[in-house]
Amino acid sequence: MALPHGNGRNTSDKPRLAQYMNYYRVPNPMNEERRQERITLWQERRALGRGPYPGDPRGWEAKNYEAPELTALGRKLLGLDLWD
Repeated sequence: MALPHGNGRNTSDKPRLAQYMNYYRVPNPMNEERRQERITLWQERRALGRGPYPGDPRGWEAKNYEAPELTALGRKLLGLDLWD
C-alpha cells in the first residue's frame, strides 16, 4: 500500500505539489461545520493546518494564486454543491 510521505525540506523557489483526499461513506456524510471548514480552506488556499500535514508555512498558494475554478463534480466533492 502506498502511503503519503515526506522527502525533506523544499529548498527551491517553486512549491511542491501534493494532493490529499478525504473520503466519506454516503450513509455518514460530513457535518455542516466540517463542510464549511473545507470550503473556507479551499477559498483561502490554506491547508487544514493540523495533524501530520501542516501545509506550506510560506502561504505560497494564498499569495500567488486565486482559488481554482471547479467542475460540477469538483464542486460536489468539495462540498460547495450538495449531492442530489
